[in-house]
Amino acid sequence: MRKIIQIVKAWDRATGKTLTFLLGRSCVTIPAEQLQASDAFADAVNKSIDVVNYELDSGELAPSIYAIRSRYIQLVKTYLQTYNPLSAFSTAQCQGTVTVNSANYNC
Repeated sequence: MRKIIQIVKAWDRATGKTLTFLLGRSCVTIPAEQLQASDAFADAVNKSIDVVNYELDSGELAPSIYAIRSRYIQLVKTYLQTYNPLSAFSTAQCQGTVTVNSANYNC
């Protein structure tokens, strides 16, 4: 279980704007080896951002922070579940003593 602080950016081509939101602290649980869990989470995040961007482009998703945030959280949960059904992703407080990691975006 890890606490992660995330900032998510999505691009709305219709308006030409980058939509940025702070997801805040998230609690991620992936029952796996450390490296595999890290890879699974990175993959889930990247796929989720790709889908959000696609849905913004196609007009399926409203270009509002609330809609994007909700859809992003739903997608991350879905992708993590495909990796391991016992995986969990939450924006709620983690239980117990949990290491806090800040995401490194290198951008």
